[in-house]
Amino acid sequence: MSRSVLAILLCLSMLTICLPIGATAPPTGWNGPEPLSSQASSFSSPDLYQLDDGRAVMAWGQWNEAVGMNVPHVSFYDPASGWEEPTTVGRGKQDCQSVRCLLQENGSAMVVSVYSLGTGDMTLSVSVYAPEVGWKLDHQLVGKTASIGDVRLAQLPGGSFLLAWTESDGSHSMVRYSTWSWEDGWSELQDLAGDLLDSASLADLDLRPDGTGMALLVENNAGLWTAYASFRSPNGSWTVPSPVTQDNIGGRIVGANTAGSGAVAVYTTNGNRELWAVSWHDGWSAPEQLFSSSTAYSVEHHLDVNQAGQGLLVQRRTADQIGYYAIAFNGGTWGQWERVSPELPYGSSWTSDFVVDVNSAGEGVVAFRGSDIGLGRLDHYANLYSPSSGWQGPERISRALPFGGENVPSSASIDPSGNVLYGFVARSNLISPVSSDRLYVNTYHVEDKTPPRLVVSSPAPMERVNVSSVVVSGTTDPDAKVIVAGIELAVDAGGNFQGRVPVVPGENRLSVTAVDEHGNQATVAFTVFFDDPLQEELAQARHDLGSLKGHGLLYLGLASAAMVVGALSVLLYLRGRKA
Repeated sequence: MSRSVLAILLCLSMLTICLPIGATAPPTGWNGPEPLSSQASSFSSPDLYQLDDGRAVMAWGQWNEAVGMNVPHVSFYDPASGWEEPTTVGRGKQDCQSVRCLLQENGSAMVVSVYSLGTGDMTLSVSVYAPEVGWKLDHQLVGKTASIGDVRLAQLPGGSFLLAWTESDGSHSMVRYSTWSWEDGWSELQDLAGDLLDSASLADLDLRPDGTGMALLVENNAGLWTAYASFRSPNGSWTVPSPVTQDNIGGRIVGANTAGSGAVAVYTTNGNRELWAVSWHDGWSAPEQLFSSSTAYSVEHHLDVNQAGQGLLVQRRTADQIGYYAIAFNGGTWGQWERVSPELPYGSSWTSDFVVDVNSAGEGVVAFRGSDIGLGRLDHYANLYSPSSGWQGPERISRALPFGGENVPSSASIDPSGNVLYGFVARSNLISPVSSDRLYVNTYHVEDKTPPRLVVSSPAPMERVNVSSVVVSGTTDPDAKVIVAGIELAVDAGGNFQGRVPVVPGENRLSVTAVDEHGNQATVAFTVFFDDPLQEELAQARHDLGSLKGHGLLYLGLASAAMVVGALSVLLYLRGRKA
């Protein structure tokens, strides 16, 4: 091997040692509660909505000492930068009882606030947001009425929103809805139940991205609970609600999620405690019994089903096998009940506050509260589910509080990658709740095993060059490092990279490696041939020298040819050193 080749290899090996290609991956698992509120106050339960790309919005009511009322607040979340500083929205002169929020792919958002008028009556107001406009505050959609509940928000194509809720005048309840767009504002209020149902409430609402979907309504007529489904067509019209369940005397609807595929569960108290379910999969199935017991179990259940027909139904049991149990749903088929809560010391108990969320991949998170008599406080626990591996196992995820502390009801969301956002309120001193509450967020990060994007645009495969370096260029993820033969190339904000890499005469087998911040790698290998013109000239000179020897020419000619060969050899050596 020539000295020039050795010099190049030594240089490359030193660069490889000095330039690490790995990146430190962020911590996986639950990262611990972090305060979102800047000061202690009194908070209502937060509502959380998360997009597939990890962006999210959370809204809550927070006590304002100046006006002596709860005021709606909102904060946006970006996986790259975290939570923004909370913003006050809505009315400041009425007491906020509850909030709902939704975030669109284009960055627009909506916060719906239900207010108490202090007279037993309620009102409903809405604030909308767009990145280029900011907050357009406080449109009072519903004036004074006896009660407002079951508020649901859904996305419509083009950045519009659909809002539905249950409204009562004290003797009659109905399900009302309205749509909103930046161009036209609010549409006329409509009654989804019409004259069909005497007293209806909204159980669930879910829409596909094209605006089609389903709403589930419930009517309780003399103890007979019946669920009705109404379908939304692409033109925005709703069908007349049709019954899904019948003859469930003493029972009640426990949940549904109803856009693409769905399920409805009904808990009955007619004799045994029973749980029945019907599913939507190209039509409604016949009722199927999921649970039966003669023991007085509690009636708390939650159900979430994604648009692909995958979901989780969770049940809290207060007798016999005390704790939380879940059953999986997939395309119209129910699995087996599994315990998802940990064992607590004797005398401890589980509350009825729990949430369930399922992402588009069928993965889910279940979060619930348990009262630990040994610690004298209420703590939050969470368990994660995967269709392929089952339940991960429960973990305590709330803030450690002193004796008598309480982590109050919460909101959770899981994105398609399996990352979870979880918001909750911690109350450490029940004697003075106004000054002791804090709003916290806990995040769960899955291990990122996706390699970065990597496209090499030059050099071309099997390319031949006549200089001692080659230009390597292409695109990758903006946060990735790019290494070629131990040399790191600069990557701009758009993920583009370009740089020169030395080559030796003949065949060069090189590879481009991109490494993201989680340590995931992608590699593209290629071959470049360096046709060195100096090598060709040296070969020609040696040939000419041999010819001179063969013809017996003068010593002077031999010496001159030898000097040419020597000079070319020196140039080659120096060239190798320089490369």
